[in-house]
Amino acid sequence: MLTEKSFDTGEIVINFAEGEAAGPPLVMLHGSSLNWQSFGEFIPTLEQSWHIYACDLRGHGKSGRAKSGRSCQGCWSRGYLGNPGQAALKQVTRFLNSL
Repeated sequence: MLTEKSFDTGEIVINFAEGEAAGPPLVMLHGSSLNWQSFGEFIPTLEQSWHIYACDLRGHGKSGRAKSGRSCQGCWSRGYLGNPGQAALKQVTRFLNSL
């Protein structure tokens, strides 16, 4: 079962859903114009063996927008692998969808 959370990268607030620690971390980043829920059909199977972090990209879902009012492709990956208040993820598998 996932719990929706958010964290402030210092630049933007990122919304994400986190699962139980059933295995190594798996960061899921959706395609353009979608949100973390777009992984819905995969999550029940994956959360049995992975610690899921399904993120809303900046400017998508419940995540904040860039101060400039636009979200650049090169900026999207910043902030998804370290959460202030938690240890940085040293080894992580990424599940990317059409970035």
